[in-house]
Amino acid sequence: MASKAVSYLDRGILPIRILFGALFLYTSLWHGMHGAKFLQSIRDYQIAPGSLVPWSGFLFIALEAGVGIALVFGYFVRPVAIAAAVLLSVFTIAMVSAIVRGLDIACGCGLGDTQVGWLDVARDVLLIAVALLIAWRTGKERVPQVQTA
Repeated sequence: MASKAVSYLDRGILPIRILFGALFLYTSLWHGMHGAKFLQSIRDYQIAPGSLVPWSGFLFIALEAGVGIALVFGYFVRPVAIAAAVLLSVFTIAMVSAIVRGLDIACGCGLGDTQVGWLDVARDVLLIAVALLIAWRTGKERVPQVQTA
């Protein structure tokens, strides 16, 4: 029974990977189209020095786009999924830091103008789990065994 569940999971990894990659592409496009708002979000977290904000914004957009393209088209899936988990971990740590410090700031995640809260942290933890699931199950698809006489 467990192998049947794993088999269904393996079949579902492809659409999960493509949708996950599309999410990263969407956020990179949103951040690029709303650059001033995105850079202000980075400043509001009060983590990076002011002179590094434009560079970190560019780096985040480039990483999101690269992760998205690689996952949608299936390039280097396992290492890219791990990189996505690391990137999401950085965002999650920044959000927890903002919440603990009592900052009332916009998330800056490209999903609207929501304020940073524990729901955003939970969402990112779930997305980290999806990234790790993709990394774990990629390449594990079962190939039917052909019996020869």
